[in-house]
Amino acid sequence: MKNFDILRFNPESALLFRDTRGFGFSDNARTVFPTSEPFYGAIRTAFLRKNKTNLQNQKAVEKYREQIGDRDHPGKFRFIGPFPFLKEDGRTRYFLPTPSHLTKWDDGKIGFLQPNPELSFSYRGISLHTLWDGKTEQGSRAAEAYPWIDWEGMSKIKEGKPPAKESLVKETVFYEIEHRTGIGLRSDRKNAREEMIFRVRSFRFKEEAGLYLCVLNGAELLEGIDTVLLGGKSGVATTELEKNVPGSLFQKVEDSRKTVIFVTPAIFRNGFLPTGSENSFFGATVKAVCNGKPYAIGGWDLIARRPKPLMHAVPIGSTYFIEGSLNTTTITELRGEFGYGSYIECKRYKEDNYGK
Repeated sequence: MKNFDILRFNPESALLFRDTRGFGFSDNARTVFPTSEPFYGAIRTAFLRKNKTNLQNQKAVEKYREQIGDRDHPGKFRFIGPFPFLKEDGRTRYFLPTPSHLTKWDDGKIGFLQPNPELSFSYRGISLHTLWDGKTEQGSRAAEAYPWIDWEGMSKIKEGKPPAKESLVKETVFYEIEHRTGIGLRSDRKNAREEMIFRVRSFRFKEEAGLYLCVLNGAELLEGIDTVLLGGKSGVATTELEKNVPGSLFQKVEDSRKTVIFVTPAIFRNGFLPTGSENSFFGATVKAVCNGKPYAIGGWDLIARRPKPLMHAVPIGSTYFIEGSLNTTTITELRGEFGYGSYIECKRYKEDNYGK
């Protein structure tokens, strides 16, 4: 990938990104790490406000469809993310999802789950290798305790080497979870509904932390946008644009055997594999998969002013062991234009000799 720009969001208030489950009286609204959808919405709205557009006037909004797109097309914008960042000692440290096949041992050493060619299982008629850690004792998934890894650590993984444990961080270095109480309102008039008190959890980012997007296209449209409203309750975030960042992490790996790590969710109609693919995987062959539990994602259609259809996605950090070369820039059957299915190719771990 060529160099890209980075758009940083510095939250000035707590941010709420709800999951898609309904909730009612005395329920908790679960807070989840956001997909790209709220950020496309926030940037589109900020762009329209910059151009003094009445957001309630659908015809006025549609005049900018070419720039901001619609439910099914991102317009001139192309983003990958969001991901967290941390400012330390005068520099910005960027993070990505910790790969799901990374393991951490009690002694602090980092390793990898590897395909075991001697053991296979069938998923909807597709034969896949199981995964093992190559040791008799049991390691734990690093992502469970340390869900984020910095670019330096991911660069090591790209080379097929374990990252330093200092590259892995907990969520708490970026934000704290705040608990709030809300009151549901009637849809026909703005007064409180009976028995609709609920609790919500939101992200309160630390002063030195925030979120960022990799901007592949549309950076020129971001000029003049210095504040956006993000997530539920319209949390305020200021923005800053860093230009011409090297894209070496997203470059392809020449090895025929490699791993691909999803840094954004991917959507497949057949669970965690493409429809009718057997072992074919976007020009390559999939041998093993280390993925998490799918989760529902949605969004808001700014032009039609209604929710987008819900879909289930393979979560960030999921790792696919493949052979061959991929023929696509995004590994997803749906919404690739919105950055879903963005991935990083990595060399296989040097001790993973695939049974040889």
